[in-house]
Parts: sequence; C-alpha cells; structure tokens
Amino acid sequence: MRRRRSERAAHARGANPTRRLRWNVSASVGALVVVAATVVGCSGSDESTTQTSQLTGAAAQGQSAVRDLGCTTCHNAEGRDGAGPTFKGLAGSQVQLADGTTVTADDDYLRVAITDPDRQVVDGYSAIMPTRKLTDEQVEQIIAYLDAIGSTSGS
Repeated sequence: MRRRRSERAAHARGANPTRRLRWNVSASVGALVVVAATVVGCSGSDESTTQTSQLTGAAAQGQSAVRDLGCTTCHNAEGRDGAGPTFKGLAGSQVQLADGTTVTADDDYLRVAITDPDRQVVDGYSAIMPTRKLTDEQVEQIIAYLDAIGSTSGS
C-alpha cells in the first residue's frame, strides 16, 4: 500500500502518531508514578489517635480537625520525618527557620504557622503546606491539640 506524499513527509519529520502516542502515555505514566510516590511518602495514619485518645475539649476537637483537614498526610505526632515537621514536642520548643533565625513555638508562632504557612518555613522543609480557610475557633482547637501533645508525647 502506498502512502500519500503528505504522510511520507510527516513520517520523515518524526510525526509518527503511534510514536507520539507512546511518548504521551509514557510521560503520563511517569507523572502518575511521581504523584503516587509523593502521596505514599507523605501519607500516614494519625497514629497519634491511639497515643492521645484521652484528649478532651478543644484539644480533642483540634485532633479531629488535624485529621479531617489532612494535616496528618505530612505531619505526625510520633517524631517521624515526613514532608512536614512532626507535631511531637513542637509546642514550646525552639524552631530553626529556613532564614536562619530561631523562634519559640508558642501559641503566636503556631497560629502563624497554621494560618500563613509560607511566612516562617522550618529549616529543612519546603514551603508546600497549603493555606486553608479556617475559623478562629478551628485554629485555637488545633493549637490546643499541639499544646496537649507537646506535653504528652514524651518530648
């Protein structure tokens, strides 16, 4: 079967539709692998639930908010490395920031870290935390949770 002149010219220029389709599929699969690896690398359960199940009031509500908002995808309360800093021992500790300064993780720092995460990035981590629209009550509950596990996580 003879090809038309335009088909031969397109093929000579590398415009092989099958080759292009294979490349697009390969690129798509590669992108999916990267995304999956990132999700798996960050994912984790909120194992802190078993360690801090005795939390009540605002701290318990903050623990639920952290879980429901997906914070435990990158953060944990066990001291393990993740895409974000651990919550274990955070409240009241000294935090080294990417700009070289050190701050105390008091309630004011925690409030800023929750509501404007790019403002003070922890050294060794990237500014990847999404900014969320949270109520003042949710922010205070999350701070209460961080305060509570700061004193119960064995730091």
